Amino acid sequence: PEKCRIVSLFARNLEKGKVFAEKYGIGKYFDKLEMVLDDPEVDAVYISLPHAFHHDAAMAAFSRGKGVLCEKSICSNAGELEELIAEAGKRKLFLMEAMWTRFLPVNQKVKEWISAGKIGRVNSIYAGFCFNAPFNPASRLYDPACAGGALLDVGIYPIAYAQYLLGEPEKFSGWMRPAENGVDGFDLMRFDYSGGAEGVLSCAVCCRGELAAHIYGDRGEITVPVFHNAERAFLQAEGQAPEKFEQLHPEDNGFVYEIIEACRCLESGEIQSRIMPLSDSLANLKIMDQLRQSWNLRYPFEK
Repeated sequence: PEKCRIVSLFARNLEKGKVFAEKYGIGKYFDKLEMVLDDPEVDAVYISLPHAFHHDAAMAAFSRGKGVLCEKSICSNAGELEELIAEAGKRKLFLMEAMWTRFLPVNQKVKEWISAGKIGRVNSIYAGFCFNAPFNPASRLYDPACAGGALLDVGIYPIAYAQYLLGEPEKFSGWMRPAENGVDGFDLMRFDYSGGAEGVLSCAVCCRGELAAHIYGDRGEITVPVFHNAERAFLQAEGQAPEKFEQLHPEDNGFVYEIIEACRCLESGEIQSRIMPLSDSLANLKIMDQLRQSWNLRYPFEK
C-alpha cells in the first residue's frame, strides 16, 4: 500500500537482520525489540516471532501505544489472547491476527459461491496442510518452548478455513501422532456442524499430505488447490459448465491483502478488522486448546 512503509526492523540475530534490511531497503534494524517500539516513526508492528513470544511482544507494543498485526496463530492459547484483547480494548489500539488466507481474493470468491448456493447445502469439507520437515528438536517447528508442533503452525489453516466457510462446529474431536520429542507431528480432526455438515481436517510437519481444500454440497463441489495460498478455485455445479476463478498474487506476494486491510483499519481508527475479527481468532484458539487438552499436550511455559 502507498501509505504503508517499513521503517524499522527487530531481529534476534543482528547480522541476519542487516541482510534482510538491506535487501528490502529498511533504514533501521535492531536486536532489541524496545528500540523498534520506541521509534516515533512506527505506528504499528507486525509480529512474526515463534508463537510462544507473540503475547509478550504484543503486550510490549501496546505499552508503547503501537497497534499490532500478529502472525498466526496469534497466541499459544486462548487465555493469552483474552489478555491481548482486553489490553488492546483498554488502550483503543489495533489488533489483528495475520491470517492471510482469509484475505485472498480466491478464498473470498469461494465463500461467495457457497453463500450464493452454487453447490447447494454444504455436506462436507476436507482440508489439510501437511509437509515434511526433518526432525530437529532445536527448530521452532519441533521445540516445545516455542509452542512447536503441527497444530499452531499449520493446523490453524484448515481450522480457520473451515470456520470461515462454515462457522464454528457444534462438536469436534481429534487424534495426533507425536514427534520424537512429544510435540504433535501429525494431527487429524473431525468437525461436526449443527446443519449436518462435517469437516475432516489434517495437518503435519513430519510427513507429506493434503494441501488442497474440497468442499462438497448436495448440488456440486468446489476444489481449491493449495488453499492456504490460493490463486485459483474450481466450481462444478450440478448441471452447469465447470467454472474457474483465478487471481494471481501481485509480485508473487499473497500477504499484500492482509496488509492493505491492516493499513485501512489503522487509517480509519478501527481497532479490529471486520474481515478477521478477534472473536474468530479466539474461537479457533479455544478449539485448539481443547484438542491439546484431549491429547495431554501442554507447552512448558503454560500456567
